[in-house]
Amino acid sequence: MRRVVTGEELAQLYNPDPFAMPRWRSPVYRTPLGIILAVKFARLLGWIARLIFRHPLAASVLAVFATLGLTMLIARSAEGNQAEVQRLVEEVKTLVDQLHKQV
Repeated sequence: MRRVVTGEELAQLYNPDPFAMPRWRSPVYRTPLGIILAVKFARLLGWIARLIFRHPLAASVLAVFATLGLTMLIARSAEGNQAEVQRLVEEVKTLVDQLHKQV
């Protein structure tokens, strides 16, 4: 016995011939977006793995450059945060000194 097929069967409603038999289209399936994204992500990982196995030297060079770039980016953001923290500490110190002078 066949499985029950879910979906919408749509007829050809706008036919200029009034005596024509309706032509039924195949059912229209609506795949959830999460499944589509999961499949696309799996394909992307497969393509990346295939690229790495086919071109190991180029992939290793790109990996080294990506690692160095990320390391520099993290180091710069850490330096920027340290400078911001130092500035805030100095502002708090000046505010505390002003409060002590007032009291």
